Amino acid sequence: AEMAPGSRGAVFNVGSSFGYESADREHEAVFRSAHRSLREGAPFVFEYVNGPHWENKRVQRQVDVTPLPNGSTRTEGSIVNPEARTALTMVSLRRTDGTTGWFRHFMHYYRLGEVVDMMADAGLQPVAVYGAKSGRVTGVPFDAQQSEAMVIIAVREAF
Repeated sequence: AEMAPGSRGAVFNVGSSFGYESADREHEAVFRSAHRSLREGAPFVFEYVNGPHWENKRVQRQVDVTPLPNGSTRTEGSIVNPEARTALTMVSLRRTDGTTGWFRHFMHYYRLGEVVDMMADAGLQPVAVYGAKSGRVTGVPFDAQQSEAMVIIAVREAF
């Protein structure tokens, strides 16, 4: 069901719908959708990875094999293209019964300035930017070198 335009008092995007496509227009649509659904002045809370942190971490780690508590084994292999600021990760799960499943994960690592520009183009005005570390936001400002993720609070501008 489509949300009625201007019907929401807040929208949260917690790392689940941005950065996974190869085209900018697909990512920009997240912000246009948030703008369309929010009431004027209502907040949009957006969480997204800090690209430089993860690019550097993944470049150093080509393959990672992790035994899981239930006896399964998780194998992750990453191909990182620092110039394109993208990563392709393949994850295999080998269960104790011998069955295997694969998951493919593509990520485009946008920088803070690019995200803020996309928001502004969609009519969202950032009012605060925080950094996240170990999955927690503690009110510390975003730091491009130290933060694992960015959390941007924006408000919907007038029509």
